[in-house]
Amino acid sequence: MLFQTKAVKSRRGYPATGYQVGQVMAAVYEHTFDANFTAASDILEIGLLPSGAKPVQATLISGALGPGVTATLSLMTGIASEPDQTRVAETDIQATIAAHSVSTPLSVDALTDVAVEEKHRGLGLEFSADITAGATKTVKLVIFYVF
Repeated sequence: MLFQTKAVKSRRGYPATGYQVGQVMAAVYEHTFDANFTAASDILEIGLLPSGAKPVQATLISGALGPGVTATLSLMTGIASEPDQTRVAETDIQATIAAHSVSTPLSVDALTDVAVEEKHRGLGLEFSADITAGATKTVKLVIFYVF
C-alpha cells in the first residue's frame, strides 16, 4: 500500500526551486504513522525531489519505530504525488538507515550519485519491520539540494 504525507497529498508541498545555479535549498518532510505500516508491502512517499535538483545533504530523524528498524530511501516510479497504488521504489538512494529514535545523516556519496532529471520525483521510505500506529511513531526527512 502507498502511504503519502500531508505535503505530498496536498500537492502544495512542492519545494521551492532555486533561482541561481548552485543555490542550496532545503525541505523538511514529516509523517506520523496513524495507521499500521506493513514492511512487506507498504511504502511511504515522504516528499518530493524537485525537477532539476541534486541532493547534497540529508538527515532522517525517527521516533520510536522499533528497536533495530532500518529504512531505505528511494526514488519512486510514476508521477510524484499521484495516489497510484502501483507506484514502488525504483532507485535506492541509501539502504539500512538506522530508524529508531535517532537522527541519522545520509551518505553524501549516495546523495550526490542521484542523477538530475527534469521532473519532480517522489522520495519513498521502506522499513525493515512493521510499524504500529501511534503518536510517537514519527519520521522526518530533512534534505538539502542544489540546482
